[in-house]
Amino acid sequence: MVDLADVLPDVSADFSAVLDHSARARLVMLDHSHDPAVSALLPDADEWLPAGQQSQVLLVVGNNISSVDAEWSGRGALAVEVASLLQEYVMDQLNARWPVRSDSEGVAEPELRGGSPRWVWKNGVTPFGQLTQTLSA
Repeated sequence: MVDLADVLPDVSADFSAVLDHSARARLVMLDHSHDPAVSALLPDADEWLPAGQQSQVLLVVGNNISSVDAEWSGRGALAVEVASLLQEYVMDQLNARWPVRSDSEGVAEPELRGGSPRWVWKNGVTPFGQLTQTLSA
């Protein structure tokens, strides 16, 4: 089982330049126990838990909620899924292409390579958590 708290630090660091504090990303495990903290965050929690499913991971960014639907079997795969969802949020809600190293290399895509989450460009690769250094180099 993946500890959700282990997934966000590197991914969040990579988005710190485009997400302000009000849009802080959080992963929430939703299940039938109706944790009071989750209920306060999601008053309509039952709508997010599909029938017959025991639990659902949700990504909450500001007022935006996304189901983490991909089947994931480890920290790296979950981090890539979360980065993909955050990237969609930045592009859709903030109308920004992120991350862009240069126009010739285009927008990086999150991928799982060799078991590790990485940002992949046309001509380069950088691990999650090191994007700020890579973009400023």
